[in-house]
Amino acid sequence: MLAPEDPVIAPSALKGGLDEEGILHAGRNPVRCWQLGDGLVMVLGAGRDAAFLDLGYVEGAEAPVIVHEVPARQKFLR
Repeated sequence: MLAPEDPVIAPSALKGGLDEEGILHAGRNPVRCWQLGDGLVMVLGAGRDAAFLDLGYVEGAEAPVIVHEVPARQKFLR
């Protein structure tokens, strides 16, 4: 789950087509989280339209950095 402070959104996370507010909404409304190793955390979260998204973030020096966002993939919906 993302920390209360606003995370940094890397340009790579915006390639999924969602705007920054949509990404933050999904990160603040997690359903499940997975530690995938090398500091990467995947979050299954609800977007503003209630569609599930998966986000990937790493802990930065001052705040989490969201590096990945796409519509939820099947492997995270199981």
